[in-house]
Amino acid sequence: MWRVLEKGNFEKLKDAGEGYIVKSDKLTNTTKLHQVGCRYVDIKSFSTKVVENHEENGSYYWFKDKKDAVSETKADECLVCNE
Repeated sequence: MWRVLEKGNFEKLKDAGEGYIVKSDKLTNTTKLHQVGCRYVDIKSFSTKVVENHEENGSYYWFKDKKDAVSETKADECLVCNE
């Protein structure tokens, strides 16, 4: 697991297109697992949640392996990218 804190690192992960992003949201008390290429894993949402709001309402984590992501975070899978 790797916590994503900077735009540059986020963009590198998106460009590489490998692995999974787990997004935690404190306001809705949800944790979602997405493939890195999912349309719901975008720079605007990342910038707002992590950079501008300093992770006050949630965080982004990168995992190489889907099994590890699910077992470590208990995230629900995105219904769009994990069909």
